[in-house]
Amino acid sequence: MMGFNMGTRLADDFLAKNANDLRCVPTNLVSAGLSYSQLIAGAIRGALEAVHFKVYASATDSGANTEIRIRFDQVLKDSLPAGEDD
Repeated sequence: MMGFNMGTRLADDFLAKNANDLRCVPTNLVSAGLSYSQLIAGAIRGALEAVHFKVYASATDSGANTEIRIRFDQVLKDSLPAGEDD
């Protein structure tokens, strides 16, 4: 279900950037700073946390390009199952 929801959001993002069809993101919210790119950064952060890496992820939109930055913080050893310490 989560993959389906993410796919739906990605489609919304694609349609939102289409200049001919602004049905998915109202103009007043886009001008207020709404950015679906942060969803992708959050999904990356969540996926890496699921495999025990704490990272910081952010998306920066600079006109035609979107840049996603990921900064490694630490390995989450406290959440490893007992007996699997490295």
